[in-house]
Amino acid sequence: MANNPLKYIDPDGRDIIPVHGTWSDYTTWGNLSGIRKASNNSFSDNQLGKLYDWSGDNFAGARTDAAIGLIDHVRTQMKSEDFNGKITLAGHSHGGNVSIEALNMMVEMEEFNDIELNLLTINTPVRNDYQLSEKASERVNHVNVYDEKDPVQSKGGNSTGNKLFGAYSRGVRTGHRLGQQKGSGELGAAGRTFDNAQNIRVDNPQGTGGDFHNSHNRTNDWIDKTENK
Repeated sequence: MANNPLKYIDPDGRDIIPVHGTWSDYTTWGNLSGIRKASNNSFSDNQLGKLYDWSGDNFAGARTDAAIGLIDHVRTQMKSEDFNGKITLAGHSHGGNVSIEALNMMVEMEEFNDIELNLLTINTPVRNDYQLSEKASERVNHVNVYDEKDPVQSKGGNSTGNKLFGAYSRGVRTGHRLGQQKGSGELGAAGRTFDNAQNIRVDNPQGTGGDFHNSHNRTNDWIDKTENK
């Protein structure tokens, strides 16, 4: 099961959309049954949709491009005959920030006015430049899972070189200018939380050893805290 993340995916597409993080791809999801259970506990949503795959590049422009592509991915999910009026984005690591950026755009679009929007972030770097907007905070139900000893946030994952970045407009103004950006990774203290979310601390912080930064697959470390939300 852990080596077959597509086993639980409905080929017609539904509405829990897993979004992988930096330097990763869809194969990082080894426990989608746990993600489905957590989403059901938190948002009464248990329908898994198609995984969203993006470049995983660690700079702001790549995440903006991924966010715009994620909106198109959501539109495809909404065309399914099984669509139930809810969209849950489940983002691991910077996949959570891609999801935040997408949701900030989605709440400004009329086509999503009647859709329930949910967000599950796991091991996501909490940064000032990736926060739900005021409008999104009023609409999005947000559950955040964090590991206070996560070494990726505190010791690494930071881009130190200049990289060109851009955003495909595709009719959407993102507010990002074309140019260069330095140091755009997630360097900062571990254990940061979101102000307007239900923040869930994992029971077994992994630190620098073992299976660190992997709370999206170690759902037993935190899923019980979603059961009575």
